Amino acid sequence: MSLKYVLKLNRVNMESVSLITGLDLDETLYQFERGQADFIHLPNPQAQELIHKKKGYLVVMPGDQLGYLCYSSFAVMPKFLENNADLIQEFVSGFFKAHLWLCSQTDRTIS
Repeated sequence: MSLKYVLKLNRVNMESVSLITGLDLDETLYQFERGQADFIHLPNPQAQELIHKKKGYLVVMPGDQLGYLCYSSFAVMPKFLENNADLIQEFVSGFFKAHLWLCSQTDRTIS
């Protein structure tokens, strides 16, 4: 989705692009390394590994255009939300407390 967003932001004609979606990371790398795609959008360390092994080259870093991006997302179906409001609140509160704890720690403590 983030690659698609950057392409649209840069006015790329999406009809001229054939995106392959729905692959897990291993399958994505497998397909790219076998020439099934001209470009690949990857996180690190996988992007750095491709570059290091000379199996790919960095052509652009879309992160600058994306700005702040939250990769961890949680979703529930509307019916589940309606029937489990207390559970959802407990989860969100617990997640928030964990976030506060992470922010209060040093790198050494977390690793």
